[in-house]
Amino acid sequence: MRALPIYWKFLTHQGSSNLTEQQAVMRPVFQLLKKYQIILIADREFHSIFRAHWLKQYQKHQVYFGLRRKKSTMVKGGQKYCQTSELKVNIGENKLLLNQKITKTK
Repeated sequence: MRALPIYWKFLTHQGSSNLTEQQAVMRPVFQLLKKYQIILIADREFHSIFRAHWLKQYQKHQVYFGLRRKKSTMVKGGQKYCQTSELKVNIGENKLLLNQKITKTK
C-alpha cells in the first residue's frame, strides 16, 4: 500500500497545526472520497484527544484512522494504564493497539 498526497494547505505560521486547520484539510478529502473506505495514518502532530474524538465520528462513513503516539503517552489496555514505551516494540516493528483509551498523563 502506498500513500499519495491528494490535498494540502500551506500554513502562514511556523509550528504545528491546530484542530481547526487540520479539519479544514480533512473535510474536503473525506467529501471527495466519500464513496471509498479511507484509512488516515497520522503522525504525532495529531496527538490531541479532541482530534481522535472528531475523527471517530467519521467511522460510520468508512473513515478509519491510526495515530502515532509519543513513547510517554499513557494507554489503557484492560484494567491498567501503561506508557507506550513499556510495550516492547523492537526497531523496525509496529504494534497495533485497537480501541484503546489514551491519556496524556498518569
